[in-house]
Amino acid sequence: WDGASSVILRENITQKPARVVSSAKPQSPFLSRSYSGSFVAEMESKHHCGIDIELGTSSSGNWSIHSEHFVKAVLAPNERESLLQTRWATEPFFETQIWSSKEALAKASGDASQYEPNELISPMTWFPLTFAKRRAANLNFETDEGECLILWVVELKAYR
Repeated sequence: WDGASSVILRENITQKPARVVSSAKPQSPFLSRSYSGSFVAEMESKHHCGIDIELGTSSSGNWSIHSEHFVKAVLAPNERESLLQTRWATEPFFETQIWSSKEALAKASGDASQYEPNELISPMTWFPLTFAKRRAANLNFETDEGECLILWVVELKAYR
Protein backbone atom coordinates (compact mmCIF):
# COMPACT_ATOMS: atom_id res chain seq x y z
CA TRP A 1 0.00 0.00 0.00
CA ASP A 2 1.08 3.56 -0.52
CA GLY A 3 0.42 4.59 3.11
CA ALA A 4 2.67 3.59 5.97
CA SER A 5 1.20 2.62 9.32
CA SER A 6 2.40 2.98 12.88
CA VAL A 7 1.31 0.68 15.71
CA ILE A 8 2.45 1.25 19.31
CA LEU A 9 1.69 -0.91 22.36
CA ARG A 10 2.17 0.50 25.86
CA GLU A 11 1.88 -1.18 29.27
CA ASN A 12 -0.01 1.92 30.43
CA ILE A 13 -0.75 5.33 28.98
CA THR A 14 2.01 7.13 30.89
CA GLN A 15 4.73 4.70 29.88
CA LYS A 16 7.06 4.80 26.91
CA PRO A 17 6.12 2.20 24.24
CA ALA A 18 6.54 -1.37 25.49
CA ARG A 19 6.73 -2.67 21.94
CA VAL A 20 6.82 -0.77 18.68
CA VAL A 21 5.29 -3.06 16.10
CA SER A 22 5.86 -0.72 13.16
CA SER A 23 7.31 2.75 13.43
CA ALA A 24 6.71 4.25 9.97
CA LYS A 25 4.96 7.61 10.16
CA PRO A 26 1.98 8.16 7.84
CA GLN A 27 1.56 11.48 6.02
CA SER A 28 -2.07 12.26 6.92
CA PRO A 29 -2.98 9.92 9.74
CA PHE A 30 -6.20 8.45 10.88
CA LEU A 31 -5.95 7.38 14.51
CA SER A 32 -7.40 4.46 16.44
CA ARG A 33 -6.87 3.46 20.09
CA SER A 34 -7.76 0.48 22.23
CA TYR A 35 -7.45 -0.29 25.93
CA SER A 36 -7.43 -3.58 27.83
CA GLY A 37 -6.46 -3.78 31.48
CA SER A 38 -3.29 -1.73 31.88
CA PHE A 39 -2.48 -1.87 28.14
CA VAL A 40 -3.10 0.71 25.44
CA ALA A 41 -2.50 0.28 21.72
CA GLU A 42 -2.47 3.10 19.18
CA MET A 43 -2.49 2.99 15.41
CA GLU A 44 -1.96 5.78 12.89
CA SER A 45 -2.50 5.29 9.19
CA LYS A 46 -2.99 7.17 5.95
CA HIS A 47 -6.15 5.07 5.57
CA HIS A 48 -9.20 4.44 7.74
CA CYS A 49 -7.94 2.18 10.50
CA GLY A 50 -9.04 0.31 13.56
CA ILE A 51 -7.15 -1.42 16.34
CA ASP A 52 -8.32 -3.60 19.20
CA ILE A 53 -6.54 -5.31 22.08
CA GLU A 54 -8.09 -7.84 24.42
CA LEU A 55 -6.77 -10.15 27.09
CA GLY A 56 -7.43 -13.70 25.92
CA THR A 57 -10.52 -15.27 27.48
CA SER A 58 -11.00 -19.03 27.36
CA SER A 59 -14.18 -20.32 25.74
CA SER A 60 -16.85 -21.47 28.15
CA GLY A 61 -20.63 -21.39 28.44
CA ASN A 62 -22.02 -18.52 26.39
CA TRP A 63 -18.51 -17.42 25.31
CA SER A 64 -18.06 -20.27 22.82
CA ILE A 65 -18.52 -20.52 19.08
CA HIS A 66 -20.60 -23.63 19.87
CA SER A 67 -23.04 -21.61 22.01
CA GLU A 68 -26.27 -20.47 20.35
CA HIS A 69 -26.06 -17.25 22.40
CA PHE A 70 -22.57 -16.45 21.02
CA VAL A 71 -23.65 -17.27 17.46
CA LYS A 72 -26.70 -14.96 17.66
CA ALA A 73 -24.94 -12.09 19.46
CA VAL A 74 -21.56 -12.07 17.72
CA LEU A 75 -21.65 -13.89 14.38
CA ALA A 76 -23.17 -12.80 11.08
CA PRO A 77 -25.46 -15.30 9.33
CA ASN A 78 -23.44 -18.30 8.05
CA GLU A 79 -20.19 -16.87 9.46
CA ARG A 80 -19.61 -19.72 11.94
CA GLU A 81 -18.78 -22.25 9.22
CA SER A 82 -16.26 -19.88 7.59
CA LEU A 83 -14.56 -19.13 10.91
CA LEU A 84 -14.22 -22.82 11.75
CA GLN A 85 -12.20 -23.21 8.53
CA THR A 86 -9.61 -20.58 9.52
CA ARG A 87 -6.19 -21.24 11.04
CA TRP A 88 -7.39 -19.68 14.32
CA ALA A 89 -10.14 -22.29 14.89
CA THR A 90 -7.87 -24.63 16.86
CA GLU A 91 -5.96 -21.96 18.77
CA PRO A 92 -6.66 -20.87 22.36
CA PHE A 93 -8.86 -17.80 22.77
CA PHE A 94 -10.59 -18.33 19.40
CA GLU A 95 -13.69 -16.42 20.49
CA THR A 96 -11.62 -13.48 21.73
CA GLN A 97 -9.86 -13.42 18.35
CA ILE A 98 -13.26 -13.19 16.63
CA TRP A 99 -14.44 -10.39 18.93
CA SER A 100 -11.21 -8.40 18.61
CA SER A 101 -11.09 -8.68 14.81
CA LYS A 102 -14.67 -7.41 14.54
CA GLU A 103 -13.99 -4.54 16.95
CA ALA A 104 -11.00 -3.42 14.86
CA LEU A 105 -13.12 -3.65 11.68
CA ALA A 106 -15.95 -1.61 13.26
CA LYS A 107 -13.48 1.12 14.23
CA ALA A 108 -11.94 1.19 10.74
CA SER A 109 -15.43 1.43 9.24
CA GLY A 110 -16.19 4.68 11.08
CA ASP A 111 -18.15 5.03 14.32
CA ALA A 112 -17.76 1.62 15.99
CA SER A 113 -20.89 2.21 18.08
CA GLN A 114 -22.96 2.10 14.88
CA TYR A 115 -22.11 -1.55 14.23
CA GLU A 116 -23.35 -4.69 15.94
CA PRO A 117 -20.86 -7.59 15.91
CA ASN A 118 -23.41 -9.83 14.17
CA GLU A 119 -23.60 -7.33 11.27
CA LEU A 120 -19.89 -7.62 10.45
CA ILE A 121 -17.95 -10.46 8.82
CA SER A 122 -14.72 -11.03 10.76
CA PRO A 123 -11.47 -10.17 8.96
CA MET A 124 -10.37 -13.64 10.10
CA THR A 125 -12.33 -14.97 7.11
CA TRP A 126 -10.60 -12.69 4.61
CA PHE A 127 -8.24 -14.61 2.39
CA PRO A 128 -5.70 -13.32 1.89
CA LEU A 129 -5.67 -10.94 4.86
CA THR A 130 -4.37 -8.21 2.53
CA PHE A 131 -6.57 -7.75 -0.51
CA ALA A 132 -7.20 -4.74 -2.76
CA LYS A 133 -8.82 -2.13 -0.53
CA ARG A 134 -8.53 -3.84 2.84
CA ARG A 135 -5.96 -5.49 5.05
CA ALA A 136 -5.85 -6.98 8.50
CA ALA A 137 -3.19 -8.32 10.81
CA ASN A 138 -3.20 -10.25 14.07
CA LEU A 139 -0.43 -10.14 16.64
CA ASN A 140 -0.44 -11.91 20.00
CA PHE A 141 1.84 -11.05 22.91
CA GLU A 142 2.48 -12.71 26.23
CA THR A 143 2.27 -10.30 29.16
CA ASP A 144 4.75 -10.37 32.04
CA GLU A 145 2.05 -12.24 34.00
CA GLY A 146 1.85 -14.94 31.32
CA GLU A 147 -1.51 -13.83 29.91
CA CYS A 148 -2.19 -13.66 26.19
CA LEU A 149 -2.77 -10.17 24.79
CA ILE A 150 -4.55 -10.31 21.43
CA LEU A 151 -4.14 -7.42 18.99
CA TRP A 152 -5.96 -6.94 15.68
CA VAL A 153 -5.45 -4.10 13.21
CA VAL A 154 -7.57 -3.34 10.14
CA GLU A 155 -7.02 -0.75 7.39
CA LEU A 156 -9.53 0.15 4.71
CA LYS A 157 -8.65 2.21 1.62
CA ALA A 158 -12.35 2.77 1.05
CA TYR A 159 -15.24 2.04 3.34
CA ARG A 160 -19.05 1.93 3.35
